[in-house]
Amino acid sequence: MVRELSFLVLFILISVSSSIVSIEVGNVPSFILCNSGYIYVTNYNSSTVSIIDPSNNAVISTITVGSQPISMIGAGNKIYVALAGCDKIVVLENNKIIRSINLTSSPYYMAYDPKNQELFVTEPEINSLAIIKNYSLIKTINLGYQPDAIAFDPKNCLLYIGGGYNGVVYVYDIEGKLNTTYYVGGQVVYVNYCDGNIFVTSWKNNELTIINSSGVFHFNAGLGPYDAIYDPSDGYIYVSDVATGSILVLSLSGSIIHNISVGGRPSILMYKNGNIYAVNSLSNDVIIIPQVPPPPPPYCLYYLIAGGIAVLVLIGYFVIKKEIG
Repeated sequence: MVRELSFLVLFILISVSSSIVSIEVGNVPSFILCNSGYIYVTNYNSSTVSIIDPSNNAVISTITVGSQPISMIGAGNKIYVALAGCDKIVVLENNKIIRSINLTSSPYYMAYDPKNQELFVTEPEINSLAIIKNYSLIKTINLGYQPDAIAFDPKNCLLYIGGGYNGVVYVYDIEGKLNTTYYVGGQVVYVNYCDGNIFVTSWKNNELTIINSSGVFHFNAGLGPYDAIYDPSDGYIYVSDVATGSILVLSLSGSIIHNISVGGRPSILMYKNGNIYAVNSLSNDVIIIPQVPPPPPPYCLYYLIAGGIAVLVLIGYFVIKKEIG
């Protein structure tokens, strides 16, 4: 039975791997998001944004946006693109640049408050947080540490900022007042908000930390975890591992269910319609992974099912025998 179970697991992994789709984009894709039904990918070394039609997985347009587009954030039908190479943010609408916002330093990652329509931008070179509203820089906050990843919790109106090398996640209100901190250890790589959870990936300790109303939970997450997202259609957490070129699939309890090898350097992830999208900066493509089937039940469950069937057969036999007699 154990042997049959191993073959079943292997069959599932082969099925998933053979169903992976690759879409070639620009040079060193760095970020991905979905807006207005289309998928947008920043190409860091190409100074462009690729637009993908998910109905046929084809690149339908490429927009030149400026030097070193590192990240994006959606705000309604608009997309803000952070340009690390020219200290500015450009705004896309209907696949055209409609605005350009100058900053005092290179932007990195961004978060958006839809209620107050404010954009938050980390500036790691000057240890600051820039706040933008109505396409204008309205405030710059000196954080006193090098910020990198940032996420906004719309339910509680809180900002979560990763402190990079100090292994700390800082929590602020929308005015920039420090609320609390969480020590996750290692080097904070990315912070993401998913369905009431804050997902934090960190190197050195190679962990995924989940922060929510129930507490703080630490899970092992490969050798170089980068991004983590939750797939509501199958109930799994997907973690990109840049060190092994794979996508880890975790249960909500932190157990690794699958390890899907994709090669290269998968980083930022996105969920859409039952599929997981990942940008791969080494192979210059976007990888689409279909929904992973649930893991097979423990082999002891097979014995339990077989035993239950045997009992039903025996009961049926004696019932029929009694009726005949």
